[in-house]
Amino acid sequence: MSEAWNWGRQNPVELLQLAGTKVWKTWRPWPTAAEVQSQWMTVLTTMAFVPLLVVGLWGAWRLARRDYAWAICVWPAIYVTLLHAVFVGSIRYRQP
Repeated sequence: MSEAWNWGRQNPVELLQLAGTKVWKTWRPWPTAAEVQSQWMTVLTTMAFVPLLVVGLWGAWRLARRDYAWAICVWPAIYVTLLHAVFVGSIRYRQP
């Protein structure tokens, strides 16, 4: 664990790039796994994910006018994204 912290302090730019890559992979509308790289699966997944994302963002925007109801939509997505960017990315990309 201390090796990962030391590496992060020594390479802050690369650390941010790796975190950004993980965030992109988390929210990318098509699959990243080599097992599902067929064109049909890519199109099907993208056609299912993009409308769901648009409707979710639209709902969060509409609820933003109310007290804290928007947080029910937005904060879980932010939490999971940050969790993946910090912990899953550090495990996968920086094992000693």
